[in-house]
Amino acid sequence: MGTSIVWGVGIFLYLVAAWAALTWVSAPLALICAGVGALAGTVTALLLTGWVFTGGDSGVRVMTPEQVASGAAGGRKHPNLPRRDTAWAAYFAGPVVRDVRGVWGAVVRVTRRVWGFFWREELRQIYLALFPFTLPAAIGLAVFTLSGLGVALAVTVVTAALTTVLWLLGGALTWAMRGADRAYQAIFRSKTGCPHEDCWYVNPLPAYRCPGCGQAHRDLRPGRLGVLWHVCECGRRLPTTRLRAGHRLRPVCQRCLRDLALGAGKLTDVRVPVFGATSSGKSRFIMAAFGSLHLAAGDAVEAADIDSDRALRDYDRDLTADLGTAATAVVPPKAVTVRLRLPGRRLNGACLIHVFDAAGEYSQNREINEELSYLDHARTLAFVLDPFAVRAVSEQAGGDLLGRANRSLHDPEDSYAVTVQRLQAYRVKTHERCLAVVVSKADLLARMPLAAGLVPEDDSVRAWLAGQGLGNLVRMAESDFRSVRYFLVSSRKGAYGSGMDALVPLRWLLAEDGVELP
Repeated sequence: MGTSIVWGVGIFLYLVAAWAALTWVSAPLALICAGVGALAGTVTALLLTGWVFTGGDSGVRVMTPEQVASGAAGGRKHPNLPRRDTAWAAYFAGPVVRDVRGVWGAVVRVTRRVWGFFWREELRQIYLALFPFTLPAAIGLAVFTLSGLGVALAVTVVTAALTTVLWLLGGALTWAMRGADRAYQAIFRSKTGCPHEDCWYVNPLPAYRCPGCGQAHRDLRPGRLGVLWHVCECGRRLPTTRLRAGHRLRPVCQRCLRDLALGAGKLTDVRVPVFGATSSGKSRFIMAAFGSLHLAAGDAVEAADIDSDRALRDYDRDLTADLGTAATAVVPPKAVTVRLRLPGRRLNGACLIHVFDAAGEYSQNREINEELSYLDHARTLAFVLDPFAVRAVSEQAGGDLLGRANRSLHDPEDSYAVTVQRLQAYRVKTHERCLAVVVSKADLLARMPLAAGLVPEDDSVRAWLAGQGLGNLVRMAESDFRSVRYFLVSSRKGAYGSGMDALVPLRWLLAEDGVELP
């Protein structure tokens, strides 16, 4: 009985002491520890946030350009669009998510270490023995934990809100810039064709080389890699949109990655295929047309690349010396490209003119003609017709005149049909395109009585062709194409400025393509 009373009194005294300690010691200490824990947790979480967002946490994996190229930045990838570039993603298009995850990971790691330090096995017995004096420490740890997690949650909410706002603003700006870029391209017809003989790809958007490392970037449109700028793997900032990139960067072909003319993708792009039979005078017509263009435009016209500059120099040499023209090699042609400045235009102050000269064999052989894919994308074409290939003309011309004319031995109607039927077989809408029918060798033709009254005017040339047995060719051309005009051309240098100037049909073709020569 006495023992029970002693135990009862002891328990009572312990409870009174515990209540007194809890009320007068632990409670005030708990408030202090809670405040310290809240401050420590908040400061620690904020420091960890800054550490992670400034790249100090090696545990947060950086989104590398290689990962971006493989699709880590997300976004739909259409097979007909350029592949993703090896570049740095815009921060709010992916890396921000990794940083937020890194903040949570850092806060949780530090919290677990703090709990692990204070909840070691050797300290647990002490905590229980000193209870309730150790209760404030437990409360401080709990508040420390909740404060750290609360800061991480706040960072997540703020970052999500900021990301949402920036996505909305960036998305609107992206679509506005892309829309303006597409509208610009449609208005100025700036899709650029590759002039190289084994490619001829028409680039809706050229690739551009980084001036820092030379890497080709295939998609400099505003988007997940940046709205106003893309950042190359080497760290160089590259402007987005073809209008801005075209001012500063070297364009290259999307397919073959070879250099395009400066301004490609920004400037109006005109492609003029010239076709006709062997010895019809195609090459001489092109030589004379470029020579007259240079005389008419002066410094406003210049070669767009080294190969074109070499070709133009050869043209001028041959025309000046009145040298004979060698047969065009039976290989896929490389375009001769010039850049022409257009007065009065501000946004699009120049254009690129590509002229393709395929060997006559391509207009005589249906199988090899299929190789000339550049024909499919031209809005205007020129068909060169040798009048001495017409039976009535060759029969009346003497042997000396025929020898000087180096007449074509292939039927003009067949030469026309091979190319046009190839276009139609590839579903090219020829009725939306324009054709210049160029009757060559006018200076020699004028010596014949059969050409009496023939003048270099559309109706006169058309009527003369019909009168020489080419009425079916005239009808086919006018049925196949939206607009057809007929020209009488001399490729002699002295024809410049006359009605037989080779520039006359080229001027009309360019005008039909929206380019008015100065």
